[in-house]
Amino acid sequence: MTLALDISHFTEQTSGELTNQQLEDAWNQGVRGFKVNIGDQAVAVRQIDAIVDHPRDFWISTYRYYYLSLGVSPAEADKGFIQRVRDLKYDIQLHSIDIEDTDPRVSISDRISITHELINFFVGFCPTELYTAEWYWEQYMNNTSEFNFMPLWYAWYPKDELPRLQIPTERQFGGWTIAKTHQYIGNTYFAGIWCDVNYYEGGVVIPPEEPTIIKVSANKLYRFEVE
Repeated sequence: MTLALDISHFTEQTSGELTNQQLEDAWNQGVRGFKVNIGDQAVAVRQIDAIVDHPRDFWISTYRYYYLSLGVSPAEADKGFIQRVRDLKYDIQLHSIDIEDTDPRVSISDRISITHELINFFVGFCPTELYTAEWYWEQYMNNTSEFNFMPLWYAWYPKDELPRLQIPTERQFGGWTIAKTHQYIGNTYFAGIWCDVNYYEGGVVIPPEEPTIIKVSANKLYRFEVE
């Protein structure tokens, strides 16, 4: 089983900054990647530094929970952040667009339109996937199948705590039948790290055609100004 841990500013608040021992323990328990929330850039910088500077060859992707009433403006900051990380530290090649905002002021049609805008905003810059869940898609997106062309990272916490990339028929939504990544355990300690646990099979990180900086331990991201 190949695992990726979803970490955010809550990770640091709950279990502290990532340590070499935590990262080593995570590797030994099957973790090969980290999905880093870049909503709080200062925390993301510390997390990316720790992961890249560790001798294990973890992959890193980014994500953000998008408040849809803000449109694509947060994505502009994300694009700038990803580019700075690429220049200084690690060549990020996957960004997840987290669609869960339940703001009642945003209509279903606007949710769909803004999601399209967010996807299009990253075209030609960084491969993307959608993060969401069945409950949200059915209640707040009218179960639209407009986005089933997108790779899916979905959240569902089955009682048996077993991951399923093939989505069970009774839980399928949005025209998706299979996911790229399944977040199957939420809000837990894994190797001492507060996180959500995800299962994936190869190909989560799409390599660039001509990679430049893949892993640069000497450069510390905290030296650049965060938004």
